[in-house]
Amino acid sequence: MRRLAPWFSLSLVVVAAAAGAALGLAQETSTPSAPQWVADMLAVTQRAGSAHFSYTHVTSSPNPELRGTLSGHGVVDFTAGNVRVTEVDHDISFSSTGHQPLHPVPSTSTVDAIVLGGTVYQANPIPGFAVSGKYRVLPFPALPRSQRGLSLALNASVALDVLRGPNAVASVSDLGPAEVDGIATTQYAVEYAPLHVCALHQAPRVVTQRPSRVWLDGDGRLVRVRSTIFFSNRPPRGVKLPAAIDGFPRGPVTTVATLTFSEFGVPVRVTAPPSSALLPEGGSSTGIALARSNPCPS
Repeated sequence: MRRLAPWFSLSLVVVAAAAGAALGLAQETSTPSAPQWVADMLAVTQRAGSAHFSYTHVTSSPNPELRGTLSGHGVVDFTAGNVRVTEVDHDISFSSTGHQPLHPVPSTSTVDAIVLGGTVYQANPIPGFAVSGKYRVLPFPALPRSQRGLSLALNASVALDVLRGPNAVASVSDLGPAEVDGIATTQYAVEYAPLHVCALHQAPRVVTQRPSRVWLDGDGRLVRVRSTIFFSNRPPRGVKLPAAIDGFPRGPVTTVATLTFSEFGVPVRVTAPPSSALLPEGGSSTGIALARSNPCPS
């Protein structure tokens, strides 16, 4: 499963939306009302209690070895923060035998995950390998509530988390009526303010975020969100890359992430896997690391 480069992962760090005015703007609003509009829209969606969801990522690049797609689907209990999801990833992996150079290999992988609050159970089923279908346990007990639940469900929440930071929402524009899977909605464009980032021993950087599109139903719930994420695949000046990633392809990458909700309020049941489906304690495990950079002092 493709992961974003560490120096770019700051764009996926989830922070609370800033305060502002109320839902129901006309053609365009600006700070402080726009951030509150987004916060209220997310709150209305979560008050539905539960939903089914699906998502896609389409990654393009001048370098064909960096292109790929993934898709997933599942159910979410907003109230408890529980999620069940299956994701299929089509991309290029890299393999090497002995001391030979890395070479690209097209790959398709399927990942199943169950999220219960701040605990993730994740399995990578591989046909013919019984142990591969067992779940690894990945605990994240220290994360704030806003970064649990759907935000831990593989790549499901990437498009949604862009709305919540780190770039503050600057404005929201009403684009008029639209239809999503037969549902009447209103489409909006969400624009973001530049983020000035300061890191130790580095010059300040300006991080920009491309606009998102959101579609709301007649009850104000989020039916679809689409965010575009771009990074140049170049480390910040003065940052030395580890030797372990030598030989991996480089180049600018653009990912269009789309998340769609449906069947709001339909009861869902998400439970932990039985103990027989878990890897023995001490089995291999992976985690999620978010690199944080601090906004520059005002």
